[in-house]
Amino acid sequence: MVSFADLENMTYEKVLGGVIRELRLNARMTRDACGEAVTPAHLAKIELGNSPVQLKTLRAICELLKVSPAQLLLLVESRLSGCPVRELGMDNIRAIEVIPLNELSPNAISGGIRGLKAGEKRERIGALRAQGMKKTQIARKLGIAVRTVDRYWIGDEGDVKIVEN
Repeated sequence: MVSFADLENMTYEKVLGGVIRELRLNARMTRDACGEAVTPAHLAKIELGNSPVQLKTLRAICELLKVSPAQLLLLVESRLSGCPVRELGMDNIRAIEVIPLNELSPNAISGGIRGLKAGEKRERIGALRAQGMKKTQIARKLGIAVRTVDRYWIGDEGDVKIVEN
């Protein structure tokens, strides 16, 4: 295990190479077995952090190791920050799902994560309201304040009711 003091001296390439090596060893693969993606000599340089990795090569290595580039980079970020993957908010790196940008509306993108969460909350409140639930029941079910339900309550004419502070 790498100590925190060692992390300060490590470059991104060295950490990336170390993670690739660990994944390869965990998969019980030799450098020769990775020959489809990269030569054993080049892989050794990558694993030591002495050679930059082209995106095409990185993707090929990830395919051989049966991890996505996102999963690999999450592990690298975990090492660089000194935080376990779980503390980065991911319980299981195999469960990472990437949402294609074309599935997000321009309003959701401009609103950032708060806008996305607000949209999800509005949808859940609207669905429960459509089932005939009252504001207090919805608040109890979602574990939020009635005032929050009020904020996202959609009126009969389809407008969002704005609550003054």
